[in-house]
Amino acid sequence: MIKLPKFNNPLRRNKDVSDTSTVQSSNKIKQVYTKSVTILSPKLSFLKSKLITLWVIIKLKTSRRLVYAIILILITIYVSMYVTLGYQILTVNRQDRFAKSAIKVFPIPVAYVGNNFIFAGDYFARVSLLDSYRKSSSQPEPTDTAKYRDDIMDKVIFTETLRQLSYKNKVRLTPKEIDAEYEKIISTLPDASKAPEEIKNLYGLSVPQFKKFVAEIAIENKLLSEKLVSYHISHIMVTDENTANTVLEKAKAGEDWTGLVTKYSEDKFTRDSAGDLGFVDHDTANQSLGKDFEDTAFGITEPEKVADKVAKSPYGFHIIKLLEKKGEINMGLIDWVNDYKSKIKVINYFHSAESSKTKIINLFKKN
Repeated sequence: MIKLPKFNNPLRRNKDVSDTSTVQSSNKIKQVYTKSVTILSPKLSFLKSKLITLWVIIKLKTSRRLVYAIILILITIYVSMYVTLGYQILTVNRQDRFAKSAIKVFPIPVAYVGNNFIFAGDYFARVSLLDSYRKSSSQPEPTDTAKYRDDIMDKVIFTETLRQLSYKNKVRLTPKEIDAEYEKIISTLPDASKAPEEIKNLYGLSVPQFKKFVAEIAIENKLLSEKLVSYHISHIMVTDENTANTVLEKAKAGEDWTGLVTKYSEDKFTRDSAGDLGFVDHDTANQSLGKDFEDTAFGITEPEKVADKVAKSPYGFHIIKLLEKKGEINMGLIDWVNDYKSKIKVINYFHSAESSKTKIINLFKKN
């Protein structure tokens, strides 16, 4: 058997060389790629983050602009409605159902007292109270609407001034005091158990709503009893002025007061009680018996003294004796409130709106 000699296969050798070259090229590519990725990856990541941030900013700016536009539109609508409603309430006295509901969202000021605004809600609450009472008691509608409105505003301003005075003088109401005043009011009804129905029928209010107005009465009474001067006085009333002067001389000379009352007084309601009128404040004296009686009575400076002169009232002539006095402020409630109002800034916006409207109309007329 003949053995053939071994030869190197050139084809095979070339294939091996080719494979080795290919592997080396591939490794180089991988190395280049790996190196490129290593170098470029942080830069690409940074670029990607920047692009994402830019996209978010663009989206946010678009959203903010939209939100700002919506907010601006809403503010414009609100201000327009606020100005329009305020103008109608203050100049044409608009009081329909929409206006009374809208003031819960649009707080229209109708007055300024001290450092506080009075809003249309307080005014409308008073209007509703009086209108309900007027209708339930079959009273005629007011013919002079401007005067009717001013009377209501005067009461609202008076109440706010009184509230400030009570706060300034540290006079506070407790819920028990309000309840006591409420009980005092409903005790005048034939059947106190039906008070809620009567209040609803007369004033159109629930008991809690009604108690807010009761609180006004309670704070007045508390200020009167704790702060304002009141005199416990006794009097002798006669219808003849000469007789009154004679009785005054006898009283000042020291004659027995009870005997003089029994002998001369023509006031059948107080004659048997030594002429006792109880505690009287400035306003009560003025409203019941007149300015001269008030000035004469409160001109007495010491208890157990008789006034220097005879006081005149619609009922006759009075000799007045001071029994006891209490309180700090020697003024009537109305005078006290008016005195305080003169020291602070008080603006009725109804009057201000009317004045401005008149000026504008006159301006256009001139042009």
